[in-house]
Amino acid sequence: MSYDLNQFRSLIVRTLDEVGLRIAASGLDVTDMILGTAAQESSFGHYLHQLEPGPGLGAFSIEPETFRWLREHFLHRWPDRLTDAKAEQLEWDLRLGIFICRLRYLVIEEAIPRDLAGMASYWKRYFNTAKGRGTVQEFTGNYVRFILGGHAGH
Repeated sequence: MSYDLNQFRSLIVRTLDEVGLRIAASGLDVTDMILGTAAQESSFGHYLHQLEPGPGLGAFSIEPETFRWLREHFLHRWPDRLTDAKAEQLEWDLRLGIFICRLRYLVIEEAIPRDLAGMASYWKRYFNTAKGRGTVQEFTGNYVRFILGGHAGH
């Protein structure tokens, strides 16, 4: 089972619009990058936490250490959302997960690409990193399966 694509997209849009982070400085709507990250990291919501041996939590498989780093980095800008937030919430709080995933991409100076191949490479380079086991091909395949296939949640 995974998320319903239209409902999850709507939640991403509403969550990011509330904090003014859906449209990047480049004018790009970052919703597709967030959707693709969920498709890759949790099979679009199938997993609540990363399979062994990883510590990642939630739809975006955010590691607690990364969560704490982002929380401290952005606490001054969004104290109402981050002051009481805890990494453990990522397992069940979709809005927090969406917000933290967006913050993870916000710290990157390079603009988010507009095409699937570019997004896959961007995810690998900055989100999964060279240390991660994920591949550009996996991201692309999961994006096609869950996002372009449009059958998520059915």
